[in-house]
Amino acid sequence: MKIKIALIAVAIVILSVSLYYFKNAQVTLDKSGELNLRLGGIFSKFGLQDSNLIKKYVEEKKMGSRRYLNTYREYNARRFSGTDFENALKQGLEKTGFRIQKTEQFVVKDAETFIFKINFARYDILTIRVNKVRPPAVPSGLKKYKNPRVAIVMDDFGYNMNNVDSLFEIGEPVTLSILPNLTYSRKIANFAKSKGYETILHLPLESHRKDVKEEIDTIRSGMSETEVTSMLDREIASVPGLSGVSNHMGSKATEDMGLMTTIFKELRKRKLYFLDSLTS
Repeated sequence: MKIKIALIAVAIVILSVSLYYFKNAQVTLDKSGELNLRLGGIFSKFGLQDSNLIKKYVEEKKMGSRRYLNTYREYNARRFSGTDFENALKQGLEKTGFRIQKTEQFVVKDAETFIFKINFARYDILTIRVNKVRPPAVPSGLKKYKNPRVAIVMDDFGYNMNNVDSLFEIGEPVTLSILPNLTYSRKIANFAKSKGYETILHLPLESHRKDVKEEIDTIRSGMSETEVTSMLDREIASVPGLSGVSNHMGSKATEDMGLMTTIFKELRKRKLYFLDSLTS
């Protein structure tokens, strides 16, 4: 009887161990999400963004009975320090199961290339390749850019008259972006017009941030078309002589297609342009 019980116990242990290894053999190790959370800010800081990502692929690999995902990402960058990036990676991965397993640096044609490999335990999880591309040489005697043009816009006028005279003394074509319905909104607009300077309305639009105070008559998502057009009329009227509109804050409002369509319809009627400060 005792022998029979012992054999059953041994069989249970063997079965449990077999099931454990079978289960883990079937599950593919994927650490890409965790790495993205830890390293996303570092990538952005060093200019490694989707806009200069030239190649990316994910492949499943196998070590022993364990399957795992390996991600390859390749970037082109104009300004990049391999040493600083490696130090930032080490700091970002400190006290985790990740580590930099290998780094390489070499030159191919006109690009200095850096390769960084990141492991988790024994598994090669991420490979990063950065090609530091040298800008093309400009022939002597030629301008890098032909007839460059720059528009300078100064925001947030309307609270007071501070520095307005000094601004006009510069003698360059500066555009004043004026907040609506403030104590000095109309006065600054008229003064700028008398001096020959362009003015635009700095239109208060809703932000994602809740820790900042909104301006008077901020246009918000969820407002009806009638509310938006009525408020916009008042704000345009408070900045006489304007030639366009820019968004003040507005990270939430400018993502609202319906709201911006209503605003653009009104601006088109008045032949006013919209300058997006890309808050979103």
